[in-house]
Amino acid sequence: MTNKEIIAKLESDLEQLREWGRECLKNDPNHPRNKFKYTIGCADAPDDLYTNSLKKAKSLCLEMCDKYNRMSVVEDSKTWKTVFSVC
Repeated sequence: MTNKEIIAKLESDLEQLREWGRECLKNDPNHPRNKFKYTIGCADAPDDLYTNSLKKAKSLCLEMCDKYNRMSVVEDSKTWKTVFSVC
């Protein structure tokens, strides 16, 4: 498999995970992703954070990165697409 094929496969797998996540949210109307525009996450953080402000989301993302010394991301809560990331 070439690098290009591997990247295409991984992107396809990621899109399937996003679709699964969107379907799960339909069954849980009280989930914070259904109430806030942005989700901020980090692998070592105990919980995700949520906000409607992109400025606040970026600030929280930077704080998480500093606190956990790991990559942190801001995602659009509805589409699950990465809006901002820092390592």
